Amino acid sequence: MSAEVETIKCSRCKTFKNKEEFGKDSTRAKGISCWCKYCKKTWRANHRKKYPEKAKIRDFAGDLWKHYRMTVEEYRRIEKVQKNRCACCGKHKSNFKRQLHVDHDHKTGKIRRLLCTQCNPGIGYFQHSVARLKMAIRYLERTKD
Repeated sequence: MSAEVETIKCSRCKTFKNKEEFGKDSTRAKGISCWCKYCKKTWRANHRKKYPEKAKIRDFAGDLWKHYRMTVEEYRRIEKVQKNRCACCGKHKSNFKRQLHVDHDHKTGKIRRLLCTQCNPGIGYFQHSVARLKMAIRYLERTKD
């Protein structure tokens, strides 16, 4: 005896598909999206191409929240306090193609400041260790011309 597969009609492509071909949507009565995954994926891709700036802003906001539980408004406030400059080297954000990075303590998750695309990975490579950075400074002082 085989179990019947539940089919649902996609409101976008008007095709009946297996329930597994629809994503979850907690705002809908049955908890299932009214568009199939394929239609939703296609629509998103086209929307991103049509409105690249909106997609960029939405992605930025989503990443801030996902990684740091921070809003764009909070990010902009810190940026303003820092006068749009890297908190480490002091270079203005206009010197870089990308936004200033959120520097945070990896153990506590606490946000420290915003750093440029050069300082942030540099500090990361030294494992956020003052001792390691001091060793690197001593090395550079010993080996300079």
